[in-house]
Amino acid sequence: MRPPSELFLSFYGLVYVRVGGPTALLSFIRSEWGRFEVSESMRDPDIWIRWRNGRKSPSQPRSNDSRTKLAGWYKGCVWRATVEKTDTGTIVDYWSLPPSSFLFKDSCIEPLLLASLESKGLYGVHASSLGIGERAWVFCGEPRSGKTILGLMGARSGHAFLSDDVALLGDGMVYPYLAPPRVYLHNMRDRELFHELIFWQVSSDLVRNLIVSLVTLGRLRVPTRLMPSDELQNRLFAGERFPLGGLFLLKADGERPGVAVVRDECKVLRDVSLSPPIHGASILDRIRVDGKELHLRALGLEAELRGLVDAGRVFEIRAMHQFGMHQWVGIFNEVVDIAEGSR
Repeated sequence: MRPPSELFLSFYGLVYVRVGGPTALLSFIRSEWGRFEVSESMRDPDIWIRWRNGRKSPSQPRSNDSRTKLAGWYKGCVWRATVEKTDTGTIVDYWSLPPSSFLFKDSCIEPLLLASLESKGLYGVHASSLGIGERAWVFCGEPRSGKTILGLMGARSGHAFLSDDVALLGDGMVYPYLAPPRVYLHNMRDRELFHELIFWQVSSDLVRNLIVSLVTLGRLRVPTRLMPSDELQNRLFAGERFPLGGLFLLKADGERPGVAVVRDECKVLRDVSLSPPIHGASILDRIRVDGKELHLRALGLEAELRGLVDAGRVFEIRAMHQFGMHQWVGIFNEVVDIAEGSR
């Protein structure tokens, strides 16, 4: 019988993850990835991650074993880990001070998960995604470029919300990556922009996170999570997938706002394949093999992108940082017109 201090996750039947830790941490992981939770698998996990508290921090690697000792610092949090590669998968012992569920998931579990999925043909990109009609449309861009705004607007309009910050592509399909969207409401313009879409969900969370940011002089920024609502649930199943309709590249540079087709293949490859959805404190940045990072952008992703460019299904959205909700509504309507017109 599964110990209460562990949970098991299955991502599309391709990657199995086993997580051990205190109840509060597992509750957080479950609130992020609950739809991927399964009963204990009969097979060995591809990734087994164990949280170690301060009294039992990650053990030191012995001179004759294969474990690698890692450490890092990120916005007020110090973390340490040991990583061991076995014949069946990867085993990680992890610890941070102060303890951070966000950092544990974002810098440890998720990078290993995405690298494992990529090895099996699912490629992660830094993007949100929506199901419009029977196809999925991906919105790729830098932080604060509008990915989450467009996703939330799509959910409010009745479209399937597939992912917020990571989109998974493979074999011409998009796989829903079901986790609560996050926003960083760190100035008044952001709060005004999101007010109509989400404020009723996050007001108490927002106050707490702003206090944390002030007390730490901005060194520790806690994202505000939007817990699943009826709009975001969309009755999706974790194993469901959608044909890839196209890609929108978001540019918040203020030059000639609008939406246009992109024909420059090199530009698309540069904007997408060189921007993997990996956290700034990822343990993958510390793991090297023959002088190279383990997480390399795959040729399979480039093939997916070239196919979209050739089919004329890559578009660039130019916006401005000062855009208000009215301007974003106009952009979103153009997106829907393109998506519905490509059926």
